[in-house]
Amino acid sequence: MTREQFLAKIVDLCGTLNETAAQKAEYMLKTGCVDVGSYDDNYELPKLAMVAICRSLADQFLPPRPTPKQKEEIENISIFI
Repeated sequence: MTREQFLAKIVDLCGTLNETAAQKAEYMLKTGCVDVGSYDDNYELPKLAMVAICRSLADQFLPPRPTPKQKEEIENISIFI
C-alpha cells in the first residue's frame, strides 16, 4: 500500500464515521439518555457525546477475529496518536 492509498482509505472510512456518528447522535436524542436542555449552547455536550460515540464505533472497524498481531499493531498505533 502506498501513502496515498492509505490516506484515501482513511478519508473513505471517515465518511462512514460521519454517517454512523450522526445516526448514533439521533438515537441518543431519541432515547432521551441526556437532557440537552440542561446544557449551554456550546460544544460541551457534543464533545462528550463524540467521546462515547467514538468508543462505540471502535469495534466496528475491527476484523471479526483480530489476530494477536493485529491487536498489537492497534496498541502500537494508539501510543503514537
